Amino acid sequence: KKIAVYAEKEAKNIPWKTTGAEIIIECTGFYTSTEKANAHLDAGAKKVLISAPAGDMKTIVFNVNDDTMDANDRIISCLLYT
Repeated sequence: KKIAVYAEKEAKNIPWKTTGAEIIIECTGFYTSTEKANAHLDAGAKKVLISAPAGDMKTIVFNVNDDTMDANDRIISCLLYT
C-alpha cells in the first residue's frame, strides 16, 4: 500500500480527507497546541497524535496513563519514557 508524504508548511494545505488519512502523527514540533493542531482536523483528519509535549491537551505516556485515553479524544500528545 502506498503512503502519501507531504512537505507542506501549513497543515491546512494537506488534503487529509481526500487521501483517506484518519490518524495523523504530528512530528514537526510546530503543531503543539490544540489551536494549531486543529488545522489537521480542519483539513479532514479524524485524530492527531502529537509526538512532543503540549501543554493544553491530554498527554498520554504508554504503560503509565494510556488507560485514560478515550475514543472521543481527537488531539493528544504522546510521550515516550526511557
